[in-house]
Amino acid sequence: MSEHPTMLINGVEVPLIVRPHENSSYQPINLPRIEDHYGGKFIGDFCTKHSRGGWNETPVAVFYHPNPDTSQGHTHYFGIFVQDGHLYITNAISVTEEPITGIVADNGEVIFSRYRHDYVTSYDDSVFIDGGRDYVRCNNPDRLVQLQIVDDKVTIVSTIPTTINKELDAEQVLSKLID
Repeated sequence: MSEHPTMLINGVEVPLIVRPHENSSYQPINLPRIEDHYGGKFIGDFCTKHSRGGWNETPVAVFYHPNPDTSQGHTHYFGIFVQDGHLYITNAISVTEEPITGIVADNGEVIFSRYRHDYVTSYDDSVFIDGGRDYVRCNNPDRLVQLQIVDDKVTIVSTIPTTINKELDAEQVLSKLID
């Protein structure tokens, strides 16, 4: 199992920096133990959808399982969370159903906000993003990208058209930022 989740940038696998749960009610989760017990790979922390169709306010630790028991209703994605001192498992397929908005920093780091009011700043302080999947607030909209969870990776699928980068595709934007 990998130490850090990864993403593909121009076909190259690079570490994806997933920030720890700060200012949340989560208790520590032993990721390697869960990976070993359930045979899954940790992808990152993401919000799942609730029964009314919106996004939950608290992220869960999402894992990918390559061979789920579909006869039991399992999917490739499950989430683990702690609530009131108890560990819970949930179906996390909803994390793959819609793109995630991310932003590319000067140093090539791609960050995203996991939940509403999750204000995240890149390590080089060149960009920030906030809002999870509920809204997007950022300082540099021409660097926005759409991320998608594909199997056990978070992958850049496209840039987000803005008045600044309408004609650029994901490869062009990333090559300018990380070359």
